[in-house]
Amino acid sequence: MFINRFLKEQILEVSMFYRVITLTGPHQSEKTTLVRNLFSDLSSVNFEDIPPRIEAMNDVKAFINHFSRGAVIDEAHNFPDIFSAIQIRS
Repeated sequence: MFINRFLKEQILEVSMFYRVITLTGPHQSEKTTLVRNLFSDLSSVNFEDIPPRIEAMNDVKAFINHFSRGAVIDEAHNFPDIFSAIQIRS
């Protein structure tokens, strides 16, 4: 698929220059699949799942420190404080 290939190249290029990348788009447009495939070496967290969200809410700094190499965070909008914590850490 052309769009997937184009996005893949763009995301990989951007990731060489920026420590944090945000990918947004319509519901069920394969964003998670694309990012997990591109960064399969990184841990993945889904804030739709309650336990990781609670863990992050209890101590956001400690939560972020678990991912020293980086992570794919899905459904981050479910815990908006994560954005400020990431900005401070980056």
